[in-house]
Order: sequence, then structure tokens, then C-alpha cells
Amino acid sequence: MDRSAIFIKLVAAATLSVAGALGLSASVASAAEAPPMAAGSSFPLRSKIGQAPAQEAVPVYVPPRRGAPKDVAAAATRGAIAPRLKLLAPDHTGLTVAAQPTLYIYTQGTGWLQVQVKRAADAGAGFTSPRIEIKDPPAIRAIALAELGVTLDPGAEYRVTVMSYDRSGAVRATDHAVIERIAPPVELSVMTAGQPASAQANAFASAGIWFDALDAISRAINGAPGSAAPRRGRAALLEQIGMKEIANFDRKGLPQG
Repeated sequence: MDRSAIFIKLVAAATLSVAGALGLSASVASAAEAPPMAAGSSFPLRSKIGQAPAQEAVPVYVPPRRGAPKDVAAAATRGAIAPRLKLLAPDHTGLTVAAQPTLYIYTQGTGWLQVQVKRAADAGAGFTSPRIEIKDPPAIRAIALAELGVTLDPGAEYRVTVMSYDRSGAVRATDHAVIERIAPPVELSVMTAGQPASAQANAFASAGIWFDALDAISRAINGAPGSAAPRRGRAALLEQIGMKEIANFDRKGLPQG
């Protein structure tokens, strides 16, 4: 892995975060125009920095180039209508540096949820959680693998499936994603250590580490519920992976005034 290239990219992400905090005009090009890769690296060489439309920067997800999407069925159904149940994940293998990452889902309706985690290469059932009751209105919810007692091994791909049941116990909807835990690049650890959650989100997103970027920006929302910037950042991330309607739903929670 070309760690100097990763360092350059993370410095760009940190610069963008600082510029946003100072109210400067900065933004980045679409993740669909991701820059070329460093030889032997899973991460893009850099994020393209351009002129920003707003007073604060938003995370820009630069997908790792690791081949074709592994979840093309999910990719084909994104966008037009907010579904009853959606794992907030890209249509390719999403990365994390955490042994027990927190995942996020969008749910509609009351009933129960169940989570299954298994190695993608294994034929067995893997771990299946107890059913989790859902009573609240439509929402983006956290699923902490630590609370479920699930730990991911480095370098292995896992298939995460969520299932929604109605009050009668019938399956109402399912969704899945593929996740892989990687070793954190040293430069990334340095760039995120002691930083606010919003800055961490920018760094993780720029490095192509989806699940940790989404968790960081969600923690920023929870830590500053009166601030519009973190929620705009999460909505921007969701749009970047094709979840426009869920992004619009998230924006409805923006603080007024």
C-alpha cells in the first residue's frame, strides 16, 4: 500500500474540514468522478477539491476500487421511493477499521427487526440476533455490533442481513450489505485521533471507509442536535451512494431557524 498517497489524501480531507469550520468556500467533486488509484493501493490517490456551495464542508465518499459491485440487486432498487427497510451501505463491499462497528438502517412501521451476520464465504447461518421491537415512527437507527456481541475478523468479508417482521411475525422486508474490516492506515489514525466526529467523518469518507464515516457523522448529529451541519453531511453521504429519498427524509430533521 502506498501510504504516502493515503497521507496526501487525508491531508486534503483535513484541510477541507478546517476550511468548512472557518466558513471558507470549499467543496469536492462527485464521488462518481473518483481519482486514479495508487499502484497496489485500495484507496484513491486523492479527493478532488473545488469550490463549495455552502459555509460548511460535507463528507465526500471516495469508494475503494476493488472491482465490480457485490450487491447489484440492492443497487438496482435505490433512489425513487424510500423503502420500508434499508441498510445504509454502498452497493459494493463497505469498509470499516472497527472490530465491532455500528451500522445504520432506515426503517418504517412498527414490528420487529432481526440481524444476521455471517462470513460471506461460509455456507452456515452465522450469528442471528434476537428480535428487536420497533415502535417509533420512520427513523434512521443504529445497530451496534458490540451490543450484539459480534466481532469482525480482519480481512474477511461479512454479509449482514436485516429482516423486518410485522406484528403477526411474517417477514415484511429484508436487506443486506457486505462489510470488510481492514487494518487502519497509520496516517488515518493520526488524522482522526482527538478530532471532532465531523472531522473524523470527512477523513474516513475520503479514505473510502464507509461504515466509519457514516458512524462518525451520525455521532456528530447526536452530539449536536441543534446543529444543521452534521445532518446535512449525513444526507450528502446517503445521496452519494444513491439513497436520495432517505437523504431527503434525513433533511426533514434539520433544526429550524
